[in-house]
Amino acid sequence: MRGLMQDYALTLPTVFDRFERLFEDKQLVWNTATERKRTSIAEWTDRTRRIGGVLDALDVPADARVGTFAWNTADHLSLYWAAPCTGRILHTLNIRLFPEQLTFVVNHARTTWCSSTARCSARSGSWPARSDRSGMWS
Repeated sequence: MRGLMQDYALTLPTVFDRFERLFEDKQLVWNTATERKRTSIAEWTDRTRRIGGVLDALDVPADARVGTFAWNTADHLSLYWAAPCTGRILHTLNIRLFPEQLTFVVNHARTTWCSSTARCSARSGSWPARSDRSGMWS
């Protein structure tokens, strides 16, 4: 079997570094309800690295379960990569669920920190109804 395996682990940080190195001049494009937005991969990877630093600065434990409650935008994608690239476990929260269902998912996953956009938080009403998990909700 020697020679059939690669020389390094195929992990997300390795993929992210390669992505950053080879595609920095490419565009990341997403739509909102009113417009099409763009950012370069270089800008997006820089932001992703900064979000990883913010998680560290907020003392989010390295093995924390991080939830994200947001529409598919470059900001959501940044957290989507920043959390696992810094050793944390990421899970998404379905924006179509009712507040009670979201609270159940957060508690069942033992989420310790959750990020939410203002638009999604406003849409969810009173969620989270106090989760039994400690941590920051932003």
